[in-house]
Amino acid sequence: MAERNQNLWDRQQNKKAKAKKDRAKARHFEKDEGAQWEGGESQFEGARLGIIAESRQKTFSVMENDEYFHCKLESGLDKELSKHLVVGDKVYFDLEGEEDGSILGRQDRKSTISRLRGDSTRYSEASLETHVIAANVNDAVIVASAKDPEFHPRFIDRYLIVCQNGNVEPIICINKSDLTTERHPVLSFYRELGIRIVETSTLTGEGIDELKNLIRGRIVVLVGNSGVGKSTLINSIIPGANLRTMEVSEKKGTGKHTTTASNLYKWDEDSYVIDTPGIRSLGIDNIEKSSIRFFFTEFEKFADQCKFRDCVHDHEPECEVKNAVERGEINVYRYESYLRMLKEY
Repeated sequence: MAERNQNLWDRQQNKKAKAKKDRAKARHFEKDEGAQWEGGESQFEGARLGIIAESRQKTFSVMENDEYFHCKLESGLDKELSKHLVVGDKVYFDLEGEEDGSILGRQDRKSTISRLRGDSTRYSEASLETHVIAANVNDAVIVASAKDPEFHPRFIDRYLIVCQNGNVEPIICINKSDLTTERHPVLSFYRELGIRIVETSTLTGEGIDELKNLIRGRIVVLVGNSGVGKSTLINSIIPGANLRTMEVSEKKGTGKHTTTASNLYKWDEDSYVIDTPGIRSLGIDNIEKSSIRFFFTEFEKFADQCKFRDCVHDHEPECEVKNAVERGEINVYRYESYLRMLKEY
């Protein structure tokens, strides 16, 4: 009987310990994942507030007023919570020394850039879940090269969905503009959609000042395929940054990963840029198939005229979106990108 009572006691204590841990997760980090936020900012009254500039396993570089502090999670918190902290997160922390500190909690995120489920790069989570790579950014500079590697509008279309999904404004940057005078015809359609486009060359300096003017006073993240020149662009924006770069493979026509983790850099007053690893595959599996059409805003004015209210603009008869494509009122490259996404399901 005593042994049975002891086992019951142990199970109750384990349940209490788990419940306590779950409450700690909700209180400190999990509001974005749907858990309750207990106490809000008042809970961390007296703590310092900084932004994560770099993440290395379970340690973080936290920037506050241009000073950097080496921080870990507060003692007693589940170390697994470190997986929910990314570059750009605003965190509450206390100092334990001149440069070392403890992270107490995280502010609610206002925006995110994520690799969506189905991403097959080696940087994604082992499980097929959304993997946030940067938080609280104003703009995403989607970097594509005019040539070497070849320009791929379908990848840009996927990033435009990522931006819409994460409440981030997009900027398309056509880098290596010195390599060719040819431009893909879809670019003019992106401009018609109101998307900002800048052409740059780190070799000639073309467009660098224009890009700086677009992102000054903002927190921006540079995203795109490997080899398109993201790190080289940052070296042009921040002379002396000395980010490592690598030429595109002559055999495969693709770049190798030179950035292995996201990092935040300050380059002007209230102006920050986040570099990210190149991504070769960008899945959108966590968006319902029937919802993809809503991310193509040019479909909207035609969709109401389709015969079927739930028309997905693929196989259905009397689809006005398909008719608009045939008339040239919807860009054919964009529509083909949309169909390709549909067929992934």
